[in-house]
Amino acid sequence: MSKPGGLVYEKSNNAQLYSMKTIHKSEPVLTDDIHWRMTPGIGDVMTCLNSAHRTAHSLDKVVNLTLHWYFDPEIPHTPEDPENILERLYYVHDFYHDQDRIIIKHQYPGDESLRSIRVRGTFKGVGNGMSNSWWFRESCYLPTDKNKIVVWRPTFNAETARDWKLIINHYEWDKVLDNFRALGYNIVELCYRTPIREAMYHINTCRFTVSYDGMWHFMARNFWKPMIVVSRSRITQFVTPWALMMNEKDVFHYTRHFNTKKKRQILFENHYMDKQAFMFNKLTPQMTKLLSGVEQIEKRATWYRYKIMELHNDTNRQSSN
Repeated sequence: MSKPGGLVYEKSNNAQLYSMKTIHKSEPVLTDDIHWRMTPGIGDVMTCLNSAHRTAHSLDKVVNLTLHWYFDPEIPHTPEDPENILERLYYVHDFYHDQDRIIIKHQYPGDESLRSIRVRGTFKGVGNGMSNSWWFRESCYLPTDKNKIVVWRPTFNAETARDWKLIINHYEWDKVLDNFRALGYNIVELCYRTPIREAMYHINTCRFTVSYDGMWHFMARNFWKPMIVVSRSRITQFVTPWALMMNEKDVFHYTRHFNTKKKRQILFENHYMDKQAFMFNKLTPQMTKLLSGVEQIEKRATWYRYKIMELHNDTNRQSSN
């Protein structure tokens, strides 16, 4: 069922949730000439790259991606930034699966017509849960440190984050991190000033991430990391359906008891997508309670990775017909 803005929903149990389906090359919005209005954020950069790679995969051809800049991308966004956005873009793109399928070009100043429409030649990052789904190549994966978690919060951002990303404050974030430290986890906290190489290394090697929806979100997403996100937004559900979304109440409850066998499961059997996870894993709510919180989010991430790759392979088969 379509909704304004091109979003696609699937209705189940009186709830409207984003659906995921394969993207066929016959989709009229897809072309091999993509133009994208850019911002200085690494999350927006990776949304753009993921969408371009998904388009190249669906069309089964090389895609030209023209990035339109409305500020000089060779100048760091703030004096405290360790690198400019072009350095970040090319560094992270070197890790992409099928990297050579995208030819990147730049236009500065950008086309004024893109200021309002943002994207031309592919999805605007929405429309289907697969539209910005991509990943880093397997050869770049490093061993996981089972005691390391990576955290980022909006406290130290250059600009104030949107209200829906600020459902707990700085002091409440401190309490959450104290809970994880008490459980024996080593915390590595990132901010927008963290060099891209350092952020990539720590997210690559951590066991899971704890964050707001922003900043390094897509990097964790492209590594298929188990994720805890302090969010109530369906945007989070759309971009990272395997992320455990916690509101301001649940985040304190779960982080205090995260390594214990759960009295209340975090794979919710009444959630549409998690119902499928229960079916796939032959889990019941009672069995799930025998797992700790970290074991549950790991199972959750593994299952969603399996299902998304299954959809990816469906697209391969459709494109060959």
